[in-house]
Amino acid sequence: MTLGRRVAVLLVAIASFALSELARADAIAVDYWVSRKDFKKTLASDSLDFQLYSDAACTVPLDEVTLDANDPNVSYVQDKLSKPKKGVSPAKSLRIHALLDVTLTETAPYLKVVGNGITPTGGDCQIQPMSHAGESGPPGPQGDPGPQGDPGAQGPAGAAGAAGAAGAQGPQGDPGPQGPQGAPGPQGATGATGAQGAQGDPGPQGPQGAAGPQGATGATGATGATGATGATGAQGPQGDPGPQGAPGAQGPQGATGATGATGAQGPQGDPGPQGAPGAAGAQGPQGDPGPQGVPGAPGLPGAPGANGAQGPQGDPGPQGIQGVQGDPGPQGIQGVQGDPGPQGDPGPSNLILGGGSRNSAIGNGSNNWIPLYEGVLQTTELPAQQVLPIAGTISSFYVRLSGSPSAGRSYAFTVRINGADTAVTCTIADTNSTCSDTTHSVAVSAGALIAIHAVGTGNPTGRTMVWSAVFSQ
Repeated sequence: MTLGRRVAVLLVAIASFALSELARADAIAVDYWVSRKDFKKTLASDSLDFQLYSDAACTVPLDEVTLDANDPNVSYVQDKLSKPKKGVSPAKSLRIHALLDVTLTETAPYLKVVGNGITPTGGDCQIQPMSHAGESGPPGPQGDPGPQGDPGAQGPAGAAGAAGAAGAQGPQGDPGPQGPQGAPGPQGATGATGAQGAQGDPGPQGPQGAAGPQGATGATGATGATGATGATGAQGPQGDPGPQGAPGAQGPQGATGATGATGAQGPQGDPGPQGAPGAAGAQGPQGDPGPQGVPGAPGLPGAPGANGAQGPQGDPGPQGIQGVQGDPGPQGIQGVQGDPGPQGDPGPSNLILGGGSRNSAIGNGSNNWIPLYEGVLQTTELPAQQVLPIAGTISSFYVRLSGSPSAGRSYAFTVRINGADTAVTCTIADTNSTCSDTTHSVAVSAGALIAIHAVGTGNPTGRTMVWSAVFSQ
């Protein structure tokens, strides 16, 4: 359908509504034709500003609605347009179809759509049929696919966002269940015995832990015959320990004797109190080991007696033959978890805010609105406002232009919060290209809207700009 035919259809639709009531508060359907190539720059996160006017020059506003580009009330239709033979080829257009909840008279409105990637075709002020949204009809047949459009140029990468403040440490979770005990590994080869180091001072005795369950009794090794006891000599003072002797060669392992029947285990008695250590007596000479006797049958285990006084440590005897490793006992009960340590000092809480007009130059007058980060320069404040997710204070405001405004001309920059000017402001005039306000500050709450307003005076030279400020908590 050509543009002239499309306008004629719209005029007929307008006439059909001329007899309805003067004003209605209902959803109306609107259509707006834009360049299909430029629309490829539009992102799902962008906002589209639908502006309704009562005149063909779009100077008398009626209403305005802002919707997200991916709002369910907005759809994008690629109409297949034809031309008469030897006629002018129509522009490759995309039709934006939207349902707007507005209150309008039945006077035919005109529509302008403003947003990222929106380049109108057939004029930026387009007449509308003013049709109120009715029940959806059945879908039409699928149109033939249009030719593949040229890919758009890749936009510059956005500036990295400021690091967020570190969150408070969460509570410690409950300990997980005890995992099953793994199978014991094979017995490693016995290494050579190293020289004995000097004995350290004994540390203070820790509190006695709860007794674990009695492990299974290992096989009893063969008991050697007791050698004859020599007469006990008078105890003399303890002499200085002699130097460590070289370990003797290990003898061959003797055959393991038969294991006697295990007697019934008696109940375990309560541990007696720790006795005071006795005075160290003189170490008597070690007797020669007697020959290994035949093992006797093990007796019933008696109740544990009270701990006696600890005697002095004797010189280590020669390394004995290692016995067979017994089966490991069951896993003991896990101890109680200790109290958490104190909270560490908080880290620094200052952040850097900033933004700029990217490749768009600001100019004369007050229609210069700059968002947080490097967004798109806006001509109204609403699309430039950004939400601050946390409360804090904005201070140390700095601005830099790509060049000076020129002699006798200036730009004034103001931080605006929730649509109102703050005391944080600075002005760049004449041949300067920077300004700052390190005196004033403004406190903001979580959810506040921020934008930067630039006002050019004296028809200054168009310049791009960047700004930054300190955000403290």
